[in-house]
Amino acid sequence: MASYSPVFSAQFIVYTDAAPILAYEVPSGFTAVVRDFSLYTEAGGVVGQLLLADAAGSPECVVASIGALGVAAYGQWQGRIVAPGGAFLTLSLTSEDLGTSAYVGGYLLRNNLT
Repeated sequence: MASYSPVFSAQFIVYTDAAPILAYEVPSGFTAVVRDFSLYTEAGGVVGQLLLADAAGSPECVVASIGALGVAAYGQWQGRIVAPGGAFLTLSLTSEDLGTSAYVGGYLLRNNLT
């Protein structure tokens, strides 16, 4: 009988003033599928770029970019970015002003069907 690996929704990066997390390493034995990237600012303007690197110290490539400009401004990207175990997702923000928050999430898939 085949066994199945459950699909887990995961928050990869959640940036707020209280928890300024800007990077996530995909655990070994898993594959991350980024489905959503959101950005919010209370006032002003901010551009966020989601970067992907194969491993620590590897060149990064921009895989998604969004902006939010104005009062209570919001930007969102939805799609699919697949990152293997050992890869790094990094969020780059043009400003980290008070009231800026960002979210990167999707699915964390286990590579083994056990």
